[in-house]
Amino acid sequence: MTSQEYFDHFCKTEAGEFIYKTVEDVDGVYQMRPRDEVSQQVLASLFVLEDVYGYDRVEATEPENHYVGPQKYQFFETPRLVPPIQEWQRKYLHSSMFSKARQDSKYVRYYRYDGRDMKTMEKEHIRKRKIQYGYTWRGILRPHAQELGVVGGEHIVMDLLNNEVLAVRRGYISGDLDPSRPGMTWGRPCPLQDEGQFLLKVIKPAKHLLTSKGGPNGSK
Repeated sequence: MTSQEYFDHFCKTEAGEFIYKTVEDVDGVYQMRPRDEVSQQVLASLFVLEDVYGYDRVEATEPENHYVGPQKYQFFETPRLVPPIQEWQRKYLHSSMFSKARQDSKYVRYYRYDGRDMKTMEKEHIRKRKIQYGYTWRGILRPHAQELGVVGGEHIVMDLLNNEVLAVRRGYISGDLDPSRPGMTWGRPCPLQDEGQFLLKVIKPAKHLLTSKGGPNGSK
């Protein structure tokens, strides 16, 4: 097979959204496995990054922006305690975004974003997560895939209370070596990246307004 034939095969036979169960009126989502921000050089590598297909810079650096706000979730929780926020951003962000984790903190919760002004997005460090539904990701390797320049990844949505997989989104992307610059030039993915929309289709946000309290049910 050529690289294109191999890619087309997986696009037709494996790629897509597989939703086994949806849930209504969900207040928040938990990020089970944070992504790391990577350089363009790493992103262009065929062998370094586990999931080239699923990589999204916003999801790697500010995932709360994908998932908190009107028509989205009230709360977003993550085990990442130290996001890379620069001092020059202070005038654009809420003061809580610069708070330091307590010794007993294991998670961070984001909330109260109005969808317009980033100063409304607040953050708090918490000892225990409150959210039942979460998502994770993993890269996919198939025989001879890398040598043909084809890589894939999965986005997995889970009910953490019942240890149940609710949905899987699987995709592939192919690339070619570009003689004019180092690394791979990636083509059109299959399916297209969705910037968090898949999660919103599976665990559907509650319709009520954002609360004025800190955490789910006003708890800290």
